[in-house]
Amino acid sequence: MEKPEKTNYCLCCGQTKPAYDYAPGSMVCSLCAMLDSSAIVKLTRDTVKREVAVTEFTAAGKRGARIAKRLALYAGIGKRCTACHNRKPVSEFNACAPQSDGLQPMCKTCHTLWMASRRSGGPAAWHAVRAAMRAASPEGE
Repeated sequence: MEKPEKTNYCLCCGQTKPAYDYAPGSMVCSLCAMLDSSAIVKLTRDTVKREVAVTEFTAAGKRGARIAKRLALYAGIGKRCTACHNRKPVSEFNACAPQSDGLQPMCKTCHTLWMASRRSGGPAAWHAVRAAMRAASPEGE
Protein backbone atom coordinates (compact mmCIF):
# COMPACT_ATOMS: atom_id res chain seq x y z
CA MET A 1 0.00 0.00 0.00
CA GLU A 2 1.32 3.42 -0.96
CA LYS A 3 1.88 6.11 1.61
CA PRO A 4 -0.35 9.15 1.03
CA GLU A 5 1.54 12.17 -0.20
CA LYS A 6 1.95 14.92 2.41
CA THR A 7 0.28 18.19 1.47
CA ASN A 8 0.32 21.76 2.80
CA TYR A 9 -2.15 24.63 2.49
CA CYS A 10 -0.80 27.78 0.82
CA LEU A 11 -1.84 30.88 2.77
CA CYS A 12 -1.46 33.03 -0.32
CA CYS A 13 -3.39 31.25 -3.09
CA GLY A 14 -5.54 29.06 -0.83
CA GLN A 15 -4.70 25.81 -2.60
CA THR A 16 -3.55 22.53 -1.11
CA LYS A 17 -0.34 21.43 -2.80
CA PRO A 18 2.28 18.69 -2.26
CA ALA A 19 4.77 19.40 0.53
CA TYR A 20 7.71 19.32 -1.86
CA ASP A 21 6.29 22.47 -3.51
CA TYR A 22 7.13 24.52 -0.37
CA ALA A 23 10.48 25.82 0.87
CA PRO A 24 11.37 24.51 4.35
CA GLY A 25 9.48 26.56 6.95
CA SER A 26 7.55 28.50 4.31
CA MET A 27 3.79 29.06 4.54
CA VAL A 28 3.41 29.83 0.80
CA CYS A 29 4.01 27.63 -2.23
CA SER A 30 6.92 28.16 -4.61
CA LEU A 31 4.71 29.89 -7.22
CA CYS A 32 3.40 32.44 -4.70
CA ALA A 33 6.90 32.97 -3.31
CA MET A 34 8.04 34.22 -6.76
CA LEU A 35 5.29 36.89 -6.95
CA ASP A 36 5.94 40.51 -6.05
CA SER A 37 4.40 41.85 -2.83
CA SER A 38 1.44 43.66 -4.45
CA ALA A 39 0.39 40.49 -6.29
CA ILE A 40 0.66 38.48 -3.06
CA VAL A 41 -1.57 40.97 -1.22
CA LYS A 42 -4.20 40.84 -3.97
CA LEU A 43 -4.10 37.05 -4.19
CA THR A 44 -4.35 36.73 -0.40
CA ARG A 45 -7.34 39.10 -0.28
CA ASP A 46 -9.10 37.06 -2.98
CA THR A 47 -8.41 33.86 -1.04
CA VAL A 48 -9.83 35.33 2.16
CA LYS A 49 -12.94 36.57 0.31
CA ARG A 50 -13.46 33.12 -1.17
CA GLU A 51 -13.07 31.41 2.21
CA VAL A 52 -15.47 33.87 3.85
CA ALA A 53 -18.01 33.26 1.09
CA VAL A 54 -17.73 29.52 1.61
CA THR A 55 -18.27 29.81 5.37
CA GLU A 56 -21.13 32.32 5.10
CA PHE A 57 -23.12 31.05 2.14
CA THR A 58 -22.84 27.26 2.11
CA ALA A 59 -25.03 24.92 4.12
CA ALA A 60 -22.04 23.58 6.05
CA GLY A 61 -20.84 27.09 6.83
CA LYS A 62 -24.26 28.22 8.02
CA ARG A 63 -24.62 25.08 10.12
CA GLY A 64 -21.20 25.64 11.70
CA ALA A 65 -22.12 29.22 12.58
CA ARG A 66 -25.41 28.08 14.09
CA ILE A 67 -23.69 25.40 16.19
CA ALA A 68 -21.05 27.90 17.38
CA LYS A 69 -23.80 30.31 18.43
CA ARG A 70 -25.62 27.59 20.39
CA LEU A 71 -22.43 26.40 22.06
CA ALA A 72 -21.62 29.96 23.13
CA LEU A 73 -25.07 30.17 24.73
CA TYR A 74 -24.57 26.82 26.46
CA ALA A 75 -21.22 28.00 27.87
CA GLY A 76 -23.09 30.43 30.08
CA ILE A 77 -26.19 28.51 31.12
CA GLY A 78 -25.46 24.89 30.20
CA LYS A 79 -27.52 22.54 28.04
CA ARG A 80 -30.66 20.94 29.47
CA CYS A 81 -30.77 17.14 29.33
CA THR A 82 -34.05 15.84 27.89
CA ALA A 83 -34.09 12.88 30.27
CA CYS A 84 -33.25 14.29 33.72
CA HIS A 85 -34.01 17.98 32.97
CA ASN A 86 -30.80 19.16 34.65
CA ARG A 87 -28.61 21.83 33.06
CA LYS A 88 -25.12 20.47 32.47
CA PRO A 89 -21.94 21.69 30.73
CA VAL A 90 -21.45 20.81 27.07
CA SER A 91 -18.71 18.33 28.01
CA GLU A 92 -21.43 16.11 29.57
CA PHE A 93 -23.02 15.49 26.14
CA ASN A 94 -21.80 13.31 23.28
CA ALA A 95 -21.53 14.67 19.75
CA CYS A 96 -24.41 14.07 17.34
CA ALA A 97 -24.04 15.61 13.88
CA PRO A 98 -27.73 15.60 12.84
CA GLN A 99 -28.83 17.64 15.88
CA SER A 100 -29.16 21.39 15.44
CA ASP A 101 -26.55 22.09 18.12
CA GLY A 102 -24.27 19.15 17.25
CA LEU A 103 -24.87 17.43 20.61
CA GLN A 104 -27.05 14.54 21.76
CA PRO A 105 -30.21 15.61 23.58
CA MET A 106 -29.48 13.25 26.50
CA CYS A 107 -26.40 13.65 28.76
CA LYS A 108 -23.82 10.85 28.98
CA THR A 109 -25.00 9.71 32.41
CA CYS A 110 -28.64 9.45 31.36
CA HIS A 111 -27.70 7.74 28.13
CA THR A 112 -25.83 5.06 30.11
CA LEU A 113 -28.86 4.62 32.40
CA TRP A 114 -31.16 4.48 29.37
CA MET A 115 -29.12 1.70 27.79
CA ALA A 116 -28.98 -0.33 31.03
CA SER A 117 -32.67 0.05 31.89
CA ARG A 118 -33.80 -0.75 28.34
CA ARG A 119 -31.69 -3.92 28.38
CA SER A 120 -32.92 -5.10 31.76
CA GLY A 121 -36.54 -4.04 31.97
CA GLY A 122 -37.63 -2.62 28.64
CA PRO A 123 -39.31 0.74 28.00
CA ALA A 124 -41.39 0.64 31.19
CA ALA A 125 -38.23 0.44 33.33
CA TRP A 126 -36.72 3.41 31.52
CA HIS A 127 -39.87 5.49 31.97
CA ALA A 128 -39.83 4.79 35.73
CA VAL A 129 -36.15 5.74 36.03
CA ARG A 130 -36.64 8.88 33.95
CA ALA A 131 -39.65 9.98 36.01
CA ALA A 132 -37.63 9.59 39.23
CA MET A 133 -34.73 11.64 37.80
CA ARG A 134 -37.05 14.39 36.61
CA ALA A 135 -38.77 14.55 40.01
CA ALA A 136 -35.37 15.06 41.67
CA SER A 137 -34.39 17.76 39.17
CA PRO A 138 -34.52 21.42 40.29
CA GLU A 139 -36.35 22.27 37.05
CA GLY A 140 -38.86 19.42 37.60
CA GLU A 141 -41.07 17.91 34.91
